[in-house]
Parts: sequence; C-alpha cells; structure tokens
Amino acid sequence: TEVGAMTLNEIDFTHSEWVLSPERTKANRRHVVPVTSLGIDVLENVPSTCGTHLFSSSFGANPISNYGDAKLELVQMTQLENFRLNDLRDTVGTVMRERLEISSDVIGQVLNHAPEGVTQKHYCPSHSPKDKRKALIKWDRYLDNLVHETKADNIIQFPGVG
Repeated sequence: TEVGAMTLNEIDFTHSEWVLSPERTKANRRHVVPVTSLGIDVLENVPSTCGTHLFSSSFGANPISNYGDAKLELVQMTQLENFRLNDLRDTVGTVMRERLEISSDVIGQVLNHAPEGVTQKHYCPSHSPKDKRKALIKWDRYLDNLVHETKADNIIQFPGVG
C-alpha cells in the first residue's frame, strides 16, 4: 500500500529516489528507495492530477484503494488460485535471490526489513544506498528483459495497458 499512497513530494527526481517518512512505513522508520530508469519513466508518465497522490481514483485527493477489485480481476485473468497481493513482494525477493543472485541482506534492505542477527544489528547496521540501487537496477533490467525479449505467450496483457 506504500506505492498506492505515493505522493509527488516523496519523489526526489534529482537523485532518483523515493523517500518515505517513518509515518509511511510499517517498520516506522525512514526508507529511501532508489528509483531506476524504468521507475522514473513510469512516474514521469503518470497523468497529473489536482491532488497530491500519484496513484488515485479521486483525482489525487486520496490514495488508490479497493485493492480487492484489482486482485479479483488479476486472479480471473491469470487463473491464479490462493493469490495474495503480498505474493508480488514475495516474488520480488525470490527472483532477486534466485535469479539475480542478490544477497539476502540487500534484499532485506530493499524490502525495508529490520536487520536481523548480531552482525547486521551491531557491525553493519547502516543500509547501503549503493547496494540497494545496484539490486534495483538488476531488477529493472530483469523486468525490461521479461517485457521486451520474452515470447508473447508468456506475457499477460492487462486491459487498457500498452
């Protein structure tokens, strides 16, 4: 839901970052997400609204909501059973680890997980913006490859997109 409630003032286009305040995260801590070229392209092409929310069904006045309808439509289109919206987040972490060979600690940083273990908590407590950016660039390239180089029968086209 953090993405759904994204506001224009959270995006730093100069540094290509999305900066969430502690109040906006489940972990209740500031989270800086590097935004890759694909993400910047999406954000720059979001239709302008009168309000502050980038993704809205109320002209920016409120964040997008009613994820249930979107989930139901996705399940009907893909015939996925037992699908949860959190499966998207799970998939990102799994693909980053298994296909892109990104370390678990960096994936945790990208997903804003709390550091675990003595090493992360005491000896390596800071999040590395550089490592997060590298991981998200790999993810960006992975998605771009899926869209542009995969056989069309492996891609599900959503209505009204592209």
